[in-house]
Amino acid sequence: MSLAQMGIVQVIENDDPEKVVRQTHNIINALIIIDPTEYGTNGIRVAKVLAREKTGPIVFIVSNKRLLKPVEDIIEKESIAATYITTPISYEVLRVAVRTTAISYRKIIELEKKLVDVNEMLAEKKKINRAKELLVKNKNLEEPEAHKLIQKISMNTGKSMKVVAEKIIREFSYSNT
Repeated sequence: MSLAQMGIVQVIENDDPEKVVRQTHNIINALIIIDPTEYGTNGIRVAKVLAREKTGPIVFIVSNKRLLKPVEDIIEKESIAATYITTPISYEVLRVAVRTTAISYRKIIELEKKLVDVNEMLAEKKKINRAKELLVKNKNLEEPEAHKLIQKISMNTGKSMKVVAEKIIREFSYSNT
């Protein structure tokens, strides 16, 4: 089975490490298979940049045993989904490394998206709670009444409770200055 049969449809090969980094920016979720020794003294630096930028899953090919420790450090400290294999390369080992690293990368990206969603929900809830606090304090409402008022305004205006809460917060901020 070739790399194309594994779903790898574009291969970037370039002797210039900076061009490789620039080219990977144009590919979403790029699978990177890199042998740092190909770029001489810049190899580890290129590997770090690619790992830090979360361009995609990375499989390092370690053909020089002295690079094993720096590669392990990159995997541990810089990347979100990477592994390494040593030479000589067995197709089966490469296939498994590519597959498992790609799966891990996909799962991590999904979890990061969920984390963003949860953080956005928390921020929205904080705004709504702040608006309720202001209504309770300035309009002498009870908390359930303040919540119902925000809901009612939201339904009547067709705007989200978050937008209504932001408007309430702004209005009370201006009136207190």
